[in-house]
Amino acid sequence: VSDAITLPTGWTRPQSLTWGPLGWVAFGYHASTNWQRVQTSSDFLSWTTVDVGTAGRWEFGAADDDGTVITIEFGVAGTNKVLRSQDGGATWGAVGSLGASAQWYSVQWMGDKFIATPNGSTAARQSTDGGASWSSLTMPANNVNVFGGPGRYLAVSSSSAYYLSTNGGSSWGSSISALSGINSYSTRLYKGRLVVCPLAGSTVYYSDDGVTWARSTLQHSVGSGPRLFEVVSGVLYLIASDGKVQFSVDGKTWRYAGATATSGQQQLGLGSYVDIQAS
Repeated sequence: VSDAITLPTGWTRPQSLTWGPLGWVAFGYHASTNWQRVQTSSDFLSWTTVDVGTAGRWEFGAADDDGTVITIEFGVAGTNKVLRSQDGGATWGAVGSLGASAQWYSVQWMGDKFIATPNGSTAARQSTDGGASWSSLTMPANNVNVFGGPGRYLAVSSSSAYYLSTNGGSSWGSSISALSGINSYSTRLYKGRLVVCPLAGSTVYYSDDGVTWARSTLQHSVGSGPRLFEVVSGVLYLIASDGKVQFSVDGKTWRYAGATATSGQQQLGLGSYVDIQAS
């Protein structure tokens, strides 16, 4: 099931969406406020514009299981600003400089900690207390997104290299040869299984241990920019920019569910699938 959500006028570039126990927070560009606003919603039907109080490119965020939301200023040279909300995005405060030598690249909630990774550096930061304090964590490469859950992380670099950690990021193995060169925006730890969806084609990769990888074939080849989303019911959905929807209940066998009403829009989601369109 998908819903087309229209955000308020002036919200010209919705970029990402995160979900926590207190609701949803949408990040992106707002034409009149230089990236100083986010959108919050508890039901997807009505959205509230929130001024975060600090100008910056707040493109990405992550929420933990207690309602804390962290957002980073993405891709801006000479800054490493981080904001925190402890009430699901209703109010925001500065965490302060985390001491990164480069601007931030991504932030994720890993089920037991937040991880913020930098652009052009391996010097990441981690927080196990809801963003109140941060400590150093070394990534296996520059410019990585980290996926997975407690105890098992998969780091994906911008050069399409994949690295496995089985100790919460304290150390990393060598680049995984079975996934070498696979360009992917979307990786998930689903029911204990790591699932990697390439940018295009009809093959999905999966692994139960992160060491041995197998392939499964989609019923339909995907267009550019596919994303994986796990909904509340526990089904894993794959949606691409062509609007085609496929799903799996085990991460390796896939069925075609149909197409959304729209295609070519920024497709974002966590917890369920939403096709966000700017008005």
